[in-house]
Amino acid sequence: MQHRDELTPQEAAISALRAAGWRWVPRGAHEPVAPADGGVDEPSSEPCWQQNVALTAWQRSYDELASEDESVWFLAVADYGEHGAGSDAFAWNAFERLSLEGAVDADERAAVTRFWARHHPIMLSVRGAYSYLALRDDGAVVFGEEPEFEATTTVAGSVEQLLESIAYWGSVITPEASQSASPASAASPASPGIAGPDSLRELMRLLFGEGARP
Repeated sequence: MQHRDELTPQEAAISALRAAGWRWVPRGAHEPVAPADGGVDEPSSEPCWQQNVALTAWQRSYDELASEDESVWFLAVADYGEHGAGSDAFAWNAFERLSLEGAVDADERAAVTRFWARHHPIMLSVRGAYSYLALRDDGAVVFGEEPEFEATTTVAGSVEQLLESIAYWGSVITPEASQSASPASAASPASPGIAGPDSLRELMRLLFGEGARP
């Protein structure tokens, strides 16, 4: 077993999730595929995620990464291809589509499109209320949920901080992952850049179950 100092942030986070029962399929031969552009009435996404080194490394570390009940999953590189942009009820941009469908006029549709142009989904959940994590164009990671998907809370200042927090929480919730938490992430439950305890616990309950608490 690798010592925790030898694990990358991606490996430490995956180790924590696997110890909690998540299913991990290592990255195969898929190549990155950018989502199609769209107009006001079609989902769209700015390519800020393509320049985010940490997100690229994270999404290249798996082909599938989902909770045991498959109700929460991190989006993989292949999810942003043609299949993801199609009619799949839970494509990578499914929540943007729901907001566009619920918009009452052109101004509201335009506001929805502007929001999602700055927010790139990286995790989806259909456990309870529909919810998601997204990379904002300034590099922060935000959490949003229905009924107003565009009302978000910042849960990490960066993808790196998100992964550190996952590794930390996994280490205190599941002893099997204790050697995966890095010293930086183990400093406190609310690592730098993380939102307040309530927002953090809500997210970690999605990842580790209702009993998740440090």
